[in-house]
Amino acid sequence: MSDRIEEREIEGLLEAKNSLKVDNSVILTWDYEGEVKGIRALPLWKWLLE
Repeated sequence: MSDRIEEREIEGLLEAKNSLKVDNSVILTWDYEGEVKGIRALPLWKWLLE
């Protein structure tokens, strides 16, 4: 897990993901790309180009 993504952000997304029964979720970051506890982390510029 990236040290730049705070645990509170991850936990909040996991709760919302479970509550809304959503399969996909994304954290937009400045420059980190990867996966954190089943949540996709993507730099903002890449997300804007998708």
